[in-house]
Formats: sequence, structure tokens, C-alpha cells
Amino acid sequence: MEWSPAVISETGLGPGPRDGLMVGLAARGLSLRLVRTTVEVTVLVAGWVNVGWGTLLYALSIGPLAQIFIPRFTLPPRQNTEAS
Repeated sequence: MEWSPAVISETGLGPGPRDGLMVGLAARGLSLRLVRTTVEVTVLVAGWVNVGWGTLLYALSIGPLAQIFIPRFTLPPRQNTEAS
């Protein structure tokens, strides 16, 4: 579930809107777990009419799972091997 944003982020294709917000706020020193959970709970509240148990579970678990999986899928910076 949460490994996909980590993999997408590391491919260099750019994050989606929620992932971009998460990465931007976490880069400012906020907890990745807190930021992602807050984003997902905000989306949950905005769409409350269509909420099921799966949506609630996802909203509450995505922050902690992002905290676990994103560092595990982070690649080291690329070395420029081209000679000038």
C-alpha cells in the first residue's frame, strides 16, 4: 500500500498531489508520519459521505506506513559519471 509512493518518488517521475504535499511539508522539518496522516484524514473528512471501513483504515495507517517504507526505498544520490 504505502511502498508505491516511495517507489514512484525514487523513479524521478514526480509525486502526485498528496505525495508532493507530504514531501514538501516533511522537507520543512515536520514529521512525515504526522504530515501524511493529516493529509489523508483531511481527504477522509472531505469525502465523509462515501467513507467505508477500508477508507478509515487507510487514512489512519498511511502516515505510519509512509514513515516506514519511504526511507527503505530511498536511493542514494546519483553520481555524475560524464566527463566535461
